[in-house]
Amino acid sequence: MTPTAGILGALPARRSGRTGIRTALALLLLLAVAGFGAGEWVIASRTEAILGAARHRAEVIVQGRGELVAGWLTRWSDATQPLRANPTVQIFAATMAARGPGATADADLLAYLQTVFDDYVGRRNEIAAARMLDGEGRAFLASARALALDEAQRALARDAAASGKGAVGLLRESEAGLVYDVFLPVFPAQALTSEAARRPVAVLALTVRAAPGLAEALAPGRTLDPGESVTLLQAEVAASANAALQPVSPDVLNAATDFAEAEGRYVLAEAVPGSPWQVLYARDADAVRGAIVTTRVVVDLLILAALACVAAGGAILWWRQTTQNSLELANQYKAFAAHVEAQHQLLNAINDAIAEEICVVDGNRRVVYVNTAFATQAGRAQAACIGEAVERLLPPALAQRYEIRDAGVLRGTAAPSEIVEDVAAEPHRWLLVSKAPLIGVDGQPSGVITVTRDITEGYTARERQRRTMEDTIRVLSSSVAAADPYLANHATRMREFALRIAAEFGCDAEEMETLGTAASLSQIGKIFLPRELIRKETRLTTEQRKTLAKHIDLALDALDGIAFELPVPETLALIHERLDGSGYPRGRAGEDINLLGRILAVADVFAARTEPRAYRDAVPSEDVIDILRKHPEKYDAEVVAVLERVVAEPQPAET
Repeated sequence: MTPTAGILGALPARRSGRTGIRTALALLLLLAVAGFGAGEWVIASRTEAILGAARHRAEVIVQGRGELVAGWLTRWSDATQPLRANPTVQIFAATMAARGPGATADADLLAYLQTVFDDYVGRRNEIAAARMLDGEGRAFLASARALALDEAQRALARDAAASGKGAVGLLRESEAGLVYDVFLPVFPAQALTSEAARRPVAVLALTVRAAPGLAEALAPGRTLDPGESVTLLQAEVAASANAALQPVSPDVLNAATDFAEAEGRYVLAEAVPGSPWQVLYARDADAVRGAIVTTRVVVDLLILAALACVAAGGAILWWRQTTQNSLELANQYKAFAAHVEAQHQLLNAINDAIAEEICVVDGNRRVVYVNTAFATQAGRAQAACIGEAVERLLPPALAQRYEIRDAGVLRGTAAPSEIVEDVAAEPHRWLLVSKAPLIGVDGQPSGVITVTRDITEGYTARERQRRTMEDTIRVLSSSVAAADPYLANHATRMREFALRIAAEFGCDAEEMETLGTAASLSQIGKIFLPRELIRKETRLTTEQRKTLAKHIDLALDALDGIAFELPVPETLALIHERLDGSGYPRGRAGEDINLLGRILAVADVFAARTEPRAYRDAVPSEDVIDILRKHPEKYDAEVVAVLERVVAEPQPAET
């Protein structure tokens, strides 16, 4: 053993040994007192932290379940929008509201609406019954098995009619099981003033079966640990055998306001927005106290262990002095601790993104890390993936695409994210793939980090929304055809010429779709005008032309509730605008009218003039083009020139 006298000095004399021992024992006792005092402070702080964390968890769960229940309720507003925004239903409701109590409707119209109503209810198992009510809660349309409303339900209907906002009733038992009532306002199809547009003309009352949605909203799921539960409370609870309608003691209700203990549980309640309900979270008190007891045991053991270590270290240091090896060992321990901390931070960062598929490859495309999600998708254990070529863990199509992207990432030329289709998956998956370089200790890229998120649900939802929009446009176009076949034919011909002109201008796919949709819907506003005005066989008077000019605003009002992804309403509004500002409805001029508006203006005039009417024959195409050419102050000369070429070209036969 290397002598240490030259490093730490000579050993103390034998006669001072007893004094040193007494000093060491006194120091050990002092450390013990200080350690246990500090331990009590740690336990108190940890107890407060445990209760604070438990309360925070309760708040998060209650808020999350409350939002889930609120979302479960508000989805009825979206689910019933097609029925409440149906123009026929809106007009019928407005008519019945205007006629007042006791009014009767046309038998054929009432039968048709009853069929629509029953079909809507029949296709939704969650709905036990439905009614269409006036502003006083009186029903003028009801589905089968719809019972009379009591005063409380009529009061909610009146509130919904007065406020223009939905209302929700209490959970109750019925022949259909556990149900609740939803009252949703029905607004008029069109309104002369903005004030009138906000005034409902009727209320749609739904009696909804609560069991499927309630079970989903209150299911334990992955968010609840053993000993935790979530239930639903409401102000009025009658005697019932249903577990969802059991009363709660006053002690629990009082404790639930501030996350306190009652009846062996820690409880917290929070109101569900827009409903008479509260979400009640409960957790076994033993589970919370158990964590505190565990903390005390661990802290006491750590203190004892620390004292033992101090005593052992003191004894060792008493008989042996520190050597250079001890110093090197301490430095190694420090480096090791820093390395462990870095690994700990890396694991924490990876665990934070555990929902996505994560893969890290080195410069040779060998896997150095994957998370559970990636390994599961690859059908391998995590350990079995390490060291493998990443191409062996991916479908061939994805592997080839990833190889190209990885090379671009290392060069710094690839986009950080892209959407790809995994055709090898069954069913197919749509993936959002994000890549970033893995920077080595030398500051240079040494590999690639790939994070893959499955966005199939959102992608397919967008596709469904697009198809729904197409169906809506088709239904609106059919409504025009049903009102007046001439209008539908005019819209079809205008669409044909507009698209042919736009193709000559090189418009992109979105512009072509916007143009075609706007042309198809261009006549929708006229179905709200008097039929005798639309079908008049003689020329219109000045007043009649002013009335007809309102059809653009009527069309925009009818389309106001439709969420177009493209600027269809804005383009439709430009059909009758003119370059010199003489058009309608806004009198726009010059650069305020874009290319699509100019194309529609020319196509509309050409289609209208070349179609025969009752009071005149069809005007020859060349004459119409000549008229357009003579008015460059109103119609874009370049668009007219393209129309002339399009008309002169033979149209290919349809296959």
